[in-house]
Amino acid sequence: MSNATFYREMREKTDPLWEAIFHHPFVKGIGDGALSRDRF
Repeated sequence: MSNATFYREMREKTDPLWEAIFHHPFVKGIGDGALSRDRF
């Protein structure tokens, strides 16, 4: 298995988790500055 094939396979298997993490309201609030300090 080549490195590219391994990477592609791992990315496909973990993509749902990756997307869930980066679209979580807490993470989005950090990114756009909308999360208040008392939430930390």
